[in-house]
Amino acid sequence: MGNTELNTANLASILKLEGFMKSMEGIDLDAKHFFGGGVYARWLFIPKGTVLTGKTHKTETMNIMLYGDIEVATPDGNSRITEPCVIISEAGTKRAGFVHEDTVWITLHSTKEQDLETIEKEFIKEDLNDLIEE
Repeated sequence: MGNTELNTANLASILKLEGFMKSMEGIDLDAKHFFGGGVYARWLFIPKGTVLTGKTHKTETMNIMLYGDIEVATPDGNSRITEPCVIISEAGTKRAGFVHEDTVWITLHSTKEQDLETIEKEFIKEDLNDLIEE
């Protein structure tokens, strides 16, 4: 199986998991929002034992894991992150994760906008069916 086939199969699995999770009662993760110097930071505390899928961004995105232990599945494969790190995500990246220990994850966007609804429209890809086609 080539990389494209693997990527498509992994992405389809992540989207299937997300669809299943939407049919269940979820938890409300405590997000905090910070604005300064043309940067928006979304700080997310994710408790141990959480299964989640991430939003798909339209642009390249910088992510910082301050602390924690999380196993992350992407269309390109799985990895377990256990130390503070900075991750640059390509546009269109879709992730699923299992949190082994309480984790803090921060996503950064370059924008002077401070309205969260407008920021979502600017940076988040809503229709993910075309990701499989791409």
